[in-house]
Amino acid sequence: MKHISASLLSRRYFIFGFLNAVLTLGLTVLSFWYVQPLDCYRFCGPLDGTPCPAGACRFGEQKAGWPFPAFVDAPSGGSPTGGWGMIGPEDIPIPGPLILDVLFYGLLLWFALYIRR
Repeated sequence: MKHISASLLSRRYFIFGFLNAVLTLGLTVLSFWYVQPLDCYRFCGPLDGTPCPAGACRFGEQKAGWPFPAFVDAPSGGSPTGGWGMIGPEDIPIPGPLILDVLFYGLLLWFALYIRR
């Protein structure tokens, strides 16, 4: 049986942790492409409970991220009116779901690499 030095072992764990972190962040960013509902192109304003026409959404209806939606369309004062009802650059991520997404993908990758070994 070969003797593995402590520095080689610590280097291996560092590479594993670094690779896991890079892949986790990449998968988290890719998950933001999961947008529901997908067909929000304009704002639907009535709050009286009437359904919106096809292609229109209310504030907070469009969400992005999987499994936890980290971006939600919010009625912010700085948002251009053309971006109401849609997720845009003015919608900042929600910290709680963003952290949960990162933990989800980190644990998923760690588990997959652990099983592979």
